[in-house]
Order: sequence, then C-alpha cells, then structure tokens
Amino acid sequence: MALTNSEVNKYAIYGPLSGVGIALPLSYLTVFQTEGLGWSAVLATTVLLAPRVIDFILGVSCGTIMSKINMKWGRYRSWFIILRWVVAASIVIQFIDTKALPLPLQIAFIFVGYTLLNGSMNFILTAQYGIMFMMGGASMDDRQKLSIRANQFTMAGTIVTSAALIPALQALTKAFYPDNTNPNWYGPTAFMVLAIISALFYWVGATCVASAAKEHDKPIPAGGATGPVMKIGDVIKGVVTNDQLLIYTLVTTLTSISMFAIMPLGIFYYMYVLGNMMLMPIAMTVSTLFGFVASLIGPQIGRRLGMKRSMVIGMIIAITGNVITANFGGIATPSGLRIAGMDVPVGWIVYLVVMLVASLAMQTYAGFAMQFQVNAGEYGYWKTGKDNRTAAMGLGAIPMKIAMIVGGALGGYALAGIGYQPGMGIPGGPAFPPNFTVNFMRLMGYVPGAISLVALLLFAIGYKITDADAKKYAEENMKKTMQAMANSAPGTGA
Repeated sequence: MALTNSEVNKYAIYGPLSGVGIALPLSYLTVFQTEGLGWSAVLATTVLLAPRVIDFILGVSCGTIMSKINMKWGRYRSWFIILRWVVAASIVIQFIDTKALPLPLQIAFIFVGYTLLNGSMNFILTAQYGIMFMMGGASMDDRQKLSIRANQFTMAGTIVTSAALIPALQALTKAFYPDNTNPNWYGPTAFMVLAIISALFYWVGATCVASAAKEHDKPIPAGGATGPVMKIGDVIKGVVTNDQLLIYTLVTTLTSISMFAIMPLGIFYYMYVLGNMMLMPIAMTVSTLFGFVASLIGPQIGRRLGMKRSMVIGMIIAITGNVITANFGGIATPSGLRIAGMDVPVGWIVYLVVMLVASLAMQTYAGFAMQFQVNAGEYGYWKTGKDNRTAAMGLGAIPMKIAMIVGGALGGYALAGIGYQPGMGIPGGPAFPPNFTVNFMRLMGYVPGAISLVALLLFAIGYKITDADAKKYAEENMKKTMQAMANSAPGTGA
C-alpha cells in the first residue's frame, strides 16, 4: 500500500527541525570557541580531534551495534525515541558559557558535548535510512517520495535558520552585553541561550519521525527473525567487496571533506573579508529561498537526467563555482548596490550568484542522496546473497565523520596558517597579516574545488548502478527477505 501524504510529511518534517537544531553546533562552534571563548584557531581545532576520532569509531560500529539490538519501540525508531534526549542535551552542553572557568574545564564541556552529539547522530542517521527502508519497502516511488520530500522540507527549514540565526545572536548579544560596540562579535551567553532553543527544535523533529514510523517499524516478536547480526569485520568486508558501495563511500567522503574544510570559514568571510556580518543572513536567506524553489524544480530535472548524470553535472557546476569564488569572491570594492542601507561589495554579489547556481545544480541530485547509499547496499545483497544492507546504511555517516576529522583539521589549521587571530582589526586587537584576504579566498575556493574534482572523476568512472538496476535489485531482494523471514518464523521448523 502506498504511503499517505501524512506519513511522508511526518517523516520529512524531521529534516527542517533537526536542521534548525544542529545548525549552531555544526556551523558556529568554531566561532564560539575562538571569538566567544577567546581560543586560538589551533587550540579550537586540536581540542576536537580526539572526539572526532571517537565519533568515527562509533560511526564504523553503529551498524553492527544496531543489528544486534531489538528494542520494544521498533528496530530503528527506538533510537530516535531514546537519543532525542541525548542530542538535545549535547547541543546545549557545547555552548554553555564557561569563559569564567579554567581552560581544562572549558575544554571538557566542548569535548563531552561534541562527543555525545556526533556519536548519537551516527545511530540517528542509520535509523533514518532504516526507517525510509521500512516505510518505503520495495516501492521505488515511495522511497523517492520520502527522500525528495525530506530534502524539500529541509530546504524550507534552512530558510528560517538562514534568516534568523545571525540576527538572533546579535539581539541576544545586545541583551546580555549592552556595552559591546562590535556588531560582528557575539557573546558566549548569547550562544548558550540560542543553543537551548535549538535543542527544543531538534527534540520535536525526532519525535515526529518516530511517530511516522510507528506503523511500519514494529518490534520483532520474541523468537522471530531479527535480520543479520553484523560484526565489524562484516562491515569492512561488506564495503571492500561491494565495489559500488566502496566507490560511493569514497566519493561522499571527499565531497564531505571539501564541505567541512570551508564550513568554519564562511563566517570569517563576512567577519574579516567583507567586514559586515549582516550581509550573511541576507545572502543565506536569498540562497535558501532560491534553494527551496530549486528543491521543487531540481528533482524533476534529476529524474529526467537520471540519478548518476544529474550528480555528475551538478558537481561540475559546483567546482566551476569554487574557482570563480577564489578569484572574485574577495573583491571588497563597492558595487553601487545598496541593500537595507548597506553598501554591497562586488565580491559578495559574485559569491551570492555562485551559491545560487550551485544550489540549483545540487538540487538535481540532492534528493537522491539516501537512495545512492541504499541502492549500493541492495546491489551488494543482490550480487552476493549476503544481506549487508544494515551495514551499508550504517556507513551513511562515515564520510561525514572522516570529513570532520580531515576537513575540520584542514580548515582550522589552514586558518591559523594564514595568520588568523581572534579579534583582528578591532581597537586594541591583533593586526591583519599581509595578504590575508587573498590567501583566505584561495582557501575558500581552490581547496574544496580540488578535492571535489577528485570525487567527480571517481564517481563518473566508478559508479555504475542505473535507475533500472536499482529497481531490479530492490524487487528481487524483497522477495529474498520475505522468504528468509518465512523460513525462520516460529513453527516453520527452520
């Protein structure tokens, strides 16, 4: 039976609410550490290395752990029901105002909060894939509906985050620091209060997706088939022996590294290259509004092009945008255009146009992200007869985890390497190092562009699953699964 719109919407609403919830720790933690707590870029980056390694280990093992556990609220939705509390608490812990405490205690709060949040998200992401699998079944139409609707809802939520986050930080900073005269600085207490609000959004989103899965992810009766119990060796073997899963994992790892290498740089671009933080919410709001429209148009283009072709074309356009950003995004010359009473630099217009074009290109394949992962898992089961799909779904978080380690370190240490220090340019603060803007824009453009080019070549040459193949694998695998469960059910003698 096809999924109802209500079921699809409940599943999809998790995207925007969780996006609002984790936007602060995902994008603003480095600024909180440096500009808020006064840490150097090297210290901020180094403190996160150990929890990122722990996060990676949990990412590798989460599929194994989940395949062994059968909880009373369902195989996948149980993780949402339990971990929504942990994630909400960890968002707040990372942004507690510890500036008055000794440095070791400041580090401890960041360490614990970061580890709890990202460690939990390994299980949450795997459960999200699993719920899509349980709700969609063998129907590629239902799977696409869930995946695309979730992406569209997420884009809508990003509009709110883009428009409201910086102004909220600015307003809270004025409330808690009335004597502050730097409009581009946000206080640690402001971050903490906003983290509490963000955590509430996340909790509601996780509750919604758990509700959507209630009728589809039932607890497995005692003595019933629970599916394969995976070992770490099975997970590794499942990737290494599944050439399509290996290719896709490598590609997403590289593209995630390119993203995480520049993610903390975006805020510093407005803070130090353009010198106007209020241009950031304007750009983000425009780009996300456009992105929402693109999320409605893009998937239709993507379906016509096919999943692989749409991703190849999208990546080519994104890499071209990286090169343009490196060369023209840092031009601070006034363009003659004024928005909200502010002079708009030429570089900001170039950067915004690049983001808009790249957004449309990305939306032609973004809605298929979960399907690429699931399809690779289905391919492995179809090819070998060994059901490693839980491991494949568990690997969905691995590229991001590797990227957090490699990309996060690359971006943070590179920022220190070009001479960044907290508080540059303000009265009494450190002076700007020579050629800071030129070097900064090279980091923002050429570094992610080069990494993405390698990913593009790997994907274009190595990933071979067509849309028709994916449909065939899903249908034949569903027959295998139903037969295996029938054979192992109580009373069959199996």
